[in-house]
Amino acid sequence: MFAQNYDDAVGSLHLSFIRHEIKYDKEGLPTKKITNSKNRPYLKIDFDSRGNTLKKESFGKQHNTDLKLTDKIEIFSYQDDKLVESIEHESDYESNVFPEFITKYSYNDSSQLVDESTYYFKSDSLFFQTIFEYDIRGNRTRSIFNPSYYYLREFDSLNQLISLKQIHDNEARWEWVYSYTDSTRTGEFQTFYTDGKNNSKKEIRRYIGTQLLEVEEIGIIHTLKKFNYYENGQMKRITEYRKRSYYEMSPSEIKMMKEVNTIFDANEGFEPIRYTTISSASNAELTSEVIQKLNSNIDW
Repeated sequence: MFAQNYDDAVGSLHLSFIRHEIKYDKEGLPTKKITNSKNRPYLKIDFDSRGNTLKKESFGKQHNTDLKLTDKIEIFSYQDDKLVESIEHESDYESNVFPEFITKYSYNDSSQLVDESTYYFKSDSLFFQTIFEYDIRGNRTRSIFNPSYYYLREFDSLNQLISLKQIHDNEARWEWVYSYTDSTRTGEFQTFYTDGKNNSKKEIRRYIGTQLLEVEEIGIIHTLKKFNYYENGQMKRITEYRKRSYYEMSPSEIKMMKEVNTIFDANEGFEPIRYTTISSASNAELTSEVIQKLNSNIDW
């Protein structure tokens, strides 16, 4: 039954994610040309009127990136507005769809998610499990994958995340340390491996109020993401850039780069890589709470 109707939209809110890569010339410089000229989505998400995710459908497979080909479909079920089950369907290369995994979600008396367990659909044997723990203020402090492997989070008095560590065999393998101002969150990343490599990097998130505007990551590769929104606050577009030096370019190349950067709203010293447009269709009026849920489902 499901395989015959997997293309049907469900719910009252629908997002389509359409990605374009910037094409480069033979000298490795970005041009005004883009891929995916037919604007085919790589992901569709359907929601109910409360902003709960009902269905995700992705397109293009690892060995065949044709966006006309369905990759995965995930269906979500709720009880008392809490997610209780999701089923991930896999497709073959002939558009046949079959269930692969089922994930079950359990909550404590405070409606906090405490167990997320994924099983193979056919055998019902456990594939992966995560247990969650919280502090007295409701902050999620641990995501436990097994007794010796977990994520550990620490929060300040304002419930702001200040540290995220990966713990393995009772030792920290890596850590993010966060600091805040009124308009930014800065994260410093460091690994604690014994490989002698410098894996440190910095992430700067810039906001206006609670609205995310930019994410800059400074490390071996220096990248930037910009976020644009519809008038109602719903995310509309994500554009990705990377740092580029112009000193090896000819005057004509620099001129072309400036034209390209103007088209794609690049900051000084950056060049565009790709952009994703999020198109929206709704049969219901969107409240600020629903819009926040929609934006939180956008994996950027």
